[in-house]
Amino acid sequence: MPVSSSVSGGIVTLVVDGDHTAGELRRECHAGHTESGGESPFRVIVDISGASGVRRKSLGDWQDACRAANGHAATPERIAILGYRQPDESIPDGTGPRVRGFLTREAALDWVSE
Repeated sequence: MPVSSSVSGGIVTLVVDGDHTAGELRRECHAGHTESGGESPFRVIVDISGASGVRRKSLGDWQDACRAANGHAATPERIAILGYRQPDESIPDGTGPRVRGFLTREAALDWVSE
């Protein structure tokens, strides 16, 4: 499966490997949120370093995808995109989850854990 999820310390990590569909992202985001206890708000790291075709997506695209991916569940409070082409770009506009791009796992984890 090109998208997998894991939970550690209350943070849901999605790893995207190769090509993926919105349905796979949605399924794994929901599974990770459920595994974390379903608490809100929750925080997500999306590792796209091994993904195909996603580097062209803007952070706004990722914000919309993560909001839609959760659908009936709670919306993530913070989403760190690991492997994003523009590190430190962010969307703090208040209309959805805060989304920010990172090049290192450590920086993504520090920010999402704040």
